[in-house]
Amino acid sequence: MDSNLLHNAAPLTADPSIPQERVFLRYYQWVVPVLLLQSIIFYLPAFLWKIWEGGRMKSLCSNLDNVLESKEKTTAHLRKLAKYFTSDYKDTHFRYFTSYIICEICNFIISIINMLLLNVFLDDFWSRYVKAVAAVPAYNWDEWNRITTHIFPKIAKCEILKFGSSGTLESIDNLCLLPLNNLNEKIFVFMWIWFILMAILAGLKIIYRLIVIFHRGLRFQLLRAQTRFMPQLTLKRAIANFSCADWFMLMRVSNNMTRELFSQLMELVYDERFPTNKPIPNADGKLA
Repeated sequence: MDSNLLHNAAPLTADPSIPQERVFLRYYQWVVPVLLLQSIIFYLPAFLWKIWEGGRMKSLCSNLDNVLESKEKTTAHLRKLAKYFTSDYKDTHFRYFTSYIICEICNFIISIINMLLLNVFLDDFWSRYVKAVAAVPAYNWDEWNRITTHIFPKIAKCEILKFGSSGTLESIDNLCLLPLNNLNEKIFVFMWIWFILMAILAGLKIIYRLIVIFHRGLRFQLLRAQTRFMPQLTLKRAIANFSCADWFMLMRVSNNMTRELFSQLMELVYDERFPTNKPIPNADGKLA
């Protein structure tokens, strides 16, 4: 029985503007495994966060978005949350916040790694494909076809290794149709744009996170935007001496309930921290 193995493929084109040197296309059989590998790599930060988060936010905010829950049970739950935020969980919140930042950094690093992987896999893919991407908004399909045909040829000269009747390995030149490249050229133009956007957004997210860490006033304004009709001074006193990690936990909680409920929670936090029989601190957290 004969056995055939596609060893190499070289693109064929009639366009005189494209150099006719022989280019080996060894990536063709590996497109699906590489895409699968990239999808697994991109899922890694979400997988790590799912492990590190441990369902903490779900346990803190369970049933708060349930409209069928009675007002008494909701208020009781908010009181428990207020006690939680006025207890000493700073180390726990710090680990939670640090884990989240690590995942954000991983998103940025993985975006860059995937870009480099594609560049190696498709032989200087980013610089060669930029002209093809630029041709799409201009509807310049001639330019699109000229470039993508060279990177993802539809017809190629194939070197096929064949075992003859005596078992000797023979090399046969043949013309091969590469129909999957019709799909590959569209997949990779999307990935070209997507990876760049991912890297930019992940980088901006890290910059934003650094600004938030070092800018206490911005943290207060972001938290204030989640409350309604709550006096500014009351909110400042409620979060006096709260760390950046504590603030992050509050913001995460605010995203899992309505603004009305979150405003009630912050008022309860204030009541827990500063009962009426205790001296009221000023906005800096010092006792008046």
